[in-house]
Amino acid sequence: MTTFSCIVFLLAVGSSTLSGLKNITARPGQNVSLTCEALGNNKTITLEWSRPDLGGKCVFLYRPNYFHQDDQHESFRNRVFLQDIQMKNGDLSVILKNVTPNDNGSYECKIKQQNDPPGGLKLICTINLLVSPSGNKDGAREVEKPNVGVSLGRPGPIALPSVLVAAVLAVPLF
Repeated sequence: MTTFSCIVFLLAVGSSTLSGLKNITARPGQNVSLTCEALGNNKTITLEWSRPDLGGKCVFLYRPNYFHQDDQHESFRNRVFLQDIQMKNGDLSVILKNVTPNDNGSYECKIKQQNDPPGGLKLICTINLLVSPSGNKDGAREVEKPNVGVSLGRPGPIALPSVLVAAVLAVPLF
């Protein structure tokens, strides 16, 4: 029973790095990297970064070879750019330039890929941004670079070792 408990615990800890709301804190004027990655080799045909509180307008919208500024909320025009224009290796990250307290909120990265079934966009990650004059509130060391970000969508450093340990511990059960 103890081995089973260990397996459940390790899997829970590992999976927590893959899902849920992630928080980042920035100071006004910084450039923030909203980092998101899609797994697999499936070509992304629609990428949308949105905030639920924007009344239907998006933060950033990309469809094949075209950035749709008409659907973009005015406060984000000329401030949001793809980190990698080719979205190599599933990199769906955007850079939000010159953040202000008005940028506070939850940002959702949604996509539709070439081989997806018909329907809407699927949520890949959610990032909660807090722009605070004091910067990081968690006591973290100040970063010299003006960019901050969070990476989601791929297993974190805990997930793979956790699964491997769980597999080794599970062997005596069978």
